[in-house]
Amino acid sequence: MLELQDAYAGYGDGHALFGVSISVKPGEAVGILGRNGAGKSTTLKTIMGLVPLARGRLTFLDRDLAGMRTFERSRLGLGYVPEDRRIFPELTVRENLDTAVKPETDGTPWTLDRVFDLFPALGEMQKRAGGLLSGGEQQMLSIARTLMGNPRLLLLDEPSEGLAPLVIRLLRTQILRLKDEGITIMLCEQNLHFAMAICDRVYIIDTGQIGFAGSFEELESNPEVMRAHLTV
Repeated sequence: MLELQDAYAGYGDGHALFGVSISVKPGEAVGILGRNGAGKSTTLKTIMGLVPLARGRLTFLDRDLAGMRTFERSRLGLGYVPEDRRIFPELTVRENLDTAVKPETDGTPWTLDRVFDLFPALGEMQKRAGGLLSGGEQQMLSIARTLMGNPRLLLLDEPSEGLAPLVIRLLRTQILRLKDEGITIMLCEQNLHFAMAICDRVYIIDTGQIGFAGSFEELESNPEVMRAHLTV
């Protein structure tokens, strides 16, 4: 579904990614792990066109994304949930969701009823301003708003960051439900246990390079890899 090959990307004249290659197959959940500042978020922003790809190749659904703007990538089916959520604080929950509605031409479209079934709390606060929601509620709203665009591939940037353990467990259950419904997921996380519960495969990025690629079983059998790339 998605292929990022030998990617070099960054900000200004500097690179934050150095030869990164990642692939995602339809229906799977792929994790990107790493310490803070390792290049995880930059990888997702490069896929979305928010950070320019200086060198390498990026394809989605067999289409080369070179030169394609962010909104065009979104129209193809890339759905991005940013680390800082980016909800509209002055709009209500319902209005936030309405801003992202996009027609679905393949499969069952995401509707208000579907997202409220996934996130019942949002259905109960449709008229509440986004800025008055808790951190966990804002994260749910950010994911729900992205789903209203009917993504083929859901990119989640640090969804568990800053949330209470109870909220993290609830969010994990909801993301697993999305996976069970067949949505393909790419998940950037520092929370190893959260990622392990969701992802089929994992890449570890360290200082802008891939330090490991494989299953969690393979990762757990290599404690030296975990110490080298994940421990603080």
